[in-house]
Amino acid sequence: MRDKSEDIDSLILEPLRAIWSGIGQIKGELSTVKQRITSVETQVAQLHLDNAIVHARIDGIHKRLDRIGRRLDLTPV
Repeated sequence: MRDKSEDIDSLILEPLRAIWSGIGQIKGELSTVKQRITSVETQVAQLHLDNAIVHARIDGIHKRLDRIGRRLDLTPV
């Protein structure tokens, strides 16, 4: 027969062990999520850079078209 202290220990320690095990699993999953978020942030930053480059090129093309229009004495429509 088990004494009361063993019963109390099993009532307290077994759920605590399960909780700690769950926390360990959550920590592992959280680490994976953090890595994935970092990857997404890096990709978004690269997209912003690419977008800025495209806009700069479009601005350059727009300026060139304006110069061509002035040389050909074209009127805006």
